[in-house]
Amino acid sequence: MRGAGKGLATALLAVRWPAPADESGPSVLTQEPPVSDPKAIVVPRPTRTAPAKPSQHNLLKLSRRAIYVGSPEHKDRPSPAGTVPRPRPDASICPLVTAEAFRRAQRWLRQAIAAGRVSGPYENGWPRYVYHREGDTIFEARLTNREKGEYKGYPIEPDQLPPGIEW
Repeated sequence: MRGAGKGLATALLAVRWPAPADESGPSVLTQEPPVSDPKAIVVPRPTRTAPAKPSQHNLLKLSRRAIYVGSPEHKDRPSPAGTVPRPRPDASICPLVTAEAFRRAQRWLRQAIAAGRVSGPYENGWPRYVYHREGDTIFEARLTNREKGEYKGYPIEPDQLPPGIEW
């Protein structure tokens, strides 16, 4: 298959050009390629489109297999997600820390997937995000294992909810 890598080579040439920079000039990362350089070929990026939501039948099948595992990154005390909480500074703290709360989150996750409160992208058929509202609190579940359908969850602000999610 002679020439099979030509597209890749062209793409690589699009971002590779001589760009010497000194202390007074622009950095290599910000310098524009010279127009007269034949290697400075502009390769347009492909347009990304939102994937279609799986059918209701597929969502029902997935909902039966989805698993809530939680994450110590969103816990401020020991929980079934891990005995040592490791909250990230930028992570919201999930109040679900008891075994009963984990069972409840499992039910919420499966109900939300079955109801189609999901958003992509989709990984191995699984929606990356799933949404549930409990009282005034909105939870977002995030896919953590695309082979097993495992999710962690955390509260989000109402303005973080993507359009099209309805209760």
